[in-house]
Amino acid sequence: AILVRSAGAVIVVGGSWGTLSELALARRAGIPVVGLLSWPVLAADGHPLPAALPTAASPASAVRPAQTPRRPVGGSGCFLKGCLLALVVLMLLGVAIGGLGWYVTRHAQPFFSQDPVAIRTFEGGEPAFAAAQAKLAAFNEALTAGKPATVALTADDLNALIARQPEAASLRGHLFVSIENNQIVAETSYPLTDPAGRDQRLSFNARLVLDASYASGDFALLVARLETLGHQHPRAFVASAVRHYLNDAVQSFNRERHEHPERNPELKAVTDQIREIVIKDNQVVATSVEHPAPVVLPGGPPPGATPVAGTPGTR
Repeated sequence: AILVRSAGAVIVVGGSWGTLSELALARRAGIPVVGLLSWPVLAADGHPLPAALPTAASPASAVRPAQTPRRPVGGSGCFLKGCLLALVVLMLLGVAIGGLGWYVTRHAQPFFSQDPVAIRTFEGGEPAFAAAQAKLAAFNEALTAGKPATVALTADDLNALIARQPEAASLRGHLFVSIENNQIVAETSYPLTDPAGRDQRLSFNARLVLDASYASGDFALLVARLETLGHQHPRAFVASAVRHYLNDAVQSFNRERHEHPERNPELKAVTDQIREIVIKDNQVVATSVEHPAPVVLPGGPPPGATPVAGTPGTR
């Protein structure tokens, strides 16, 4: 999810399940997508929808339409409603789940399952989603105006975003978050392809305990505990999984922001104004720098104008 949302355009090559999910994420985010010998997109009646996925016959012909400027999706989009920062935290949780799941499929198959399990679902509904959006909109307004600010998100806020924010659709039904002892507890039943190449689906049914933070311009994720099928994996196994998969993924995300900020200017505009993100009092707390520069958001008000928050619960 992070790679797709960081891209200026996506060329879809081949037809594995991971490719299909990234195609859907790119379409949802409004990122230009071109297919090269890849998945067809069909309507409900089975007829092809060429406009949904332009196709190309060669790499050279795929590059030209992929250079089409990116379009914002759904009016002001998630960022203008102040939720991009929270979605980054959720996407990093997705990185942890996907990376650790891949490692377990390769090195601990007895503790893997072909069948998904039902995980807890959030019952807060529209009021909880509106409350989370209101917190994030207030934080966004302060940054836009160049004022210092802090936002504290509870587990209910994160679950409400997973349940109703369109950009979090890939996590819906696969992730439930709680915060205990100032650590994020992620319950997941996440579908993965079989790394052995067999034609079967696997399900990463796990409980992860993580430490998450942001400081000095970089995100960090540490896995304190990993359980699959009721089995708690030894600390050495978890450390190896983190070293081989999770660290590389998070560091790649950090490098992308530092070395290629032009690929996601909205994310850079927000993270440049954040001093730290910590888990405190069982909440994810983001604090801006002391004197944030006014942020001019795409399509937003010019400096000095009164910012208009997005309406909670709408797009």
